[in-house]
Amino acid sequence: MATRNRELEMVQDFAPDRAAQALLNLRCAVDHCHDAIFIADSNGKIEFVNAAFEAMTGYSAHEAMEGGLALIIKRDPTGDRKPISTASGVGLEEIREKGFYRGAISTARKDARLIRMDLAVTVVRDYRTREASLVCTARDITDEGELRAELS
Repeated sequence: MATRNRELEMVQDFAPDRAAQALLNLRCAVDHCHDAIFIADSNGKIEFVNAAFEAMTGYSAHEAMEGGLALIIKRDPTGDRKPISTASGVGLEEIREKGFYRGAISTARKDARLIRMDLAVTVVRDYRTREASLVCTARDITDEGELRAELS
C-alpha cells in the first residue's frame, strides 16, 4: 500500500507542471495568432492585447490599456470617437444583453490611417453570471474591401 501511495504522490506532483504547461501553450497560441486578440473589463478598460493587435492598430499594449476600447471604437481617422452604435447599429448595452457582437467596423490606427476590421466581442461571465470581461478578436479586412472595389 505504501508503494501505491508513493505513486499517487508522484502523479499529484506533476499536476501543477501540466497546468503551467497548458497555460504556457495557451499564451503562446494567443501571442502567435494572426488575428488581434484583446480583453477588456466590464468598464471597457483593456487588460490584455496580443502582438497582432499592436501591429493592426499601431497602439502599444500600454497605450491600449490607458485608452481602453475607445481607441478601437471610433469611425474615422480624425480620431472622432463614436460608440459602436454609431459605427454599426449595435451598442455596448446590446452586446451586454445579447452576450456577443459580430460585425465589420471602421476605425483609425494610431497613425490615423483608416482600417476596416471584422470585430467579434464575447461577454464572459463569472461563476455568479455577472459580466466579468469582454473578449474581443479582430481581423483586418481593409484589403478585402479595396479588392472588391477594384473588381467592380
